Amino acid sequence: MAWGNTSLGLLLHWWHSKKQQSGRGNIGVSALKTLPVLDVTSLSAKQLASAVRIFGAMKGREFRPVNEIDHDPARAELDHQFAIEVIEMPANMAASGGPLALLREKLAREPSIRGGKDA
Repeated sequence: MAWGNTSLGLLLHWWHSKKQQSGRGNIGVSALKTLPVLDVTSLSAKQLASAVRIFGAMKGREFRPVNEIDHDPARAELDHQFAIEVIEMPANMAASGGPLALLREKLAREPSIRGGKDA
């Protein structure tokens, strides 16, 4: 669940979904087989423990809708923690103003995510 709510997890969902309606993306049952997800069986014990801890710390947090992903402090915190502690990305990738922040900005402006809502 934590992975699916990161910006990277949401990007993969958006990329594989059918975008027939503006602001919505659905994945059919047959397409689920091709959806890239985090393989938790490949994580080290330390990475898995971090993922469990992050989930426990974030499960009660309120996240903004995906079209507001660029202004969502909870999502930015989840991205930062998950990227560094679980995926083990370099810290600058998850830093404020870094590539994950840029990804959140671009996703928020994507017409098929934004729908008819103001940016």
